[in-house]
Amino acid sequence: MSDQEDIEAVLDRQSPKIRELAELVRAEVKAIRPELSEDASVKLGVIYFRHQGVVCALSPHKAHVNLHFYKGVELSDPDGVLQGSGKALRHLKFRKSADLDPAVLAPLLNEAYRLNQ
Repeated sequence: MSDQEDIEAVLDRQSPKIRELAELVRAEVKAIRPELSEDASVKLGVIYFRHQGVVCALSPHKAHVNLHFYKGVELSDPDGVLQGSGKALRHLKFRKSADLDPAVLAPLLNEAYRLNQ
């Protein structure tokens, strides 16, 4: 399958509500950083955004969508919005469209992009 077919396969497995939310988050990531390439792991149910490695990844779940930052512990998080407690990964959790704030997402995404240069 092509990258686009893999992405569609990941999205097709979601409820309409979660698919809509995932597409909204995906569109915002692409609006902020259009140069990121996309691919997906159908097996893992994850859409990856890459620039010299994974910058972030979108994972739809039953009741929410996560946007994972693979170098999350290195990100500035002045608003304290990143979640997680692992060695590297941090994520944003979206339960509804109102949770998506471009003013919060853009600085995190831009910093994550710079970490991959």
